[in-house]
Amino acid sequence: CLDGSPPAYHIQRGYGSGSKNWLLHIE
Repeated sequence: CLDGSPPAYHIQRGYGSGSKNWLLHIE
């Protein structure tokens, strides 16, 4: 989350492990 990667990357990463995590990142 704090590695400076684009939000799109977090969406794929957290789509199974922390789907809510990327949702908060987009907001």
